[in-house]
Amino acid sequence: FKIMKETGTHEDCLLQMYRLFHDYLYATHPASRDQEGYIRIDDLELQASVQQKIATLWPLITSENVHTVTDLEGYCDDFYRLFGFNIKDVDYAAEVDFDRTIDSLSG
Repeated sequence: FKIMKETGTHEDCLLQMYRLFHDYLYATHPASRDQEGYIRIDDLELQASVQQKIATLWPLITSENVHTVTDLEGYCDDFYRLFGFNIKDVDYAAEVDFDRTIDSLSG
């Protein structure tokens, strides 16, 4: 996450899905596929420059420095947001009415 954010190539899940549809599935001139014909939506992570930086940093990471060397916090935040958590301005402690009738689906 941190390396890709620094290089400007980080995508959250929604941006990856957008790029999949925009650049591959519905593009007039789709981006190239790999040698086996697969769409590699992880192509940005697999760039040689990114992988080299990861290979350099990986052996240096410890429990003590994981939060400064990596973007573990950003990773966790993106993961939580996939499931509707860590959304700004949402009061997760508020009472909710989970037994509601949806007008368009009733009667």
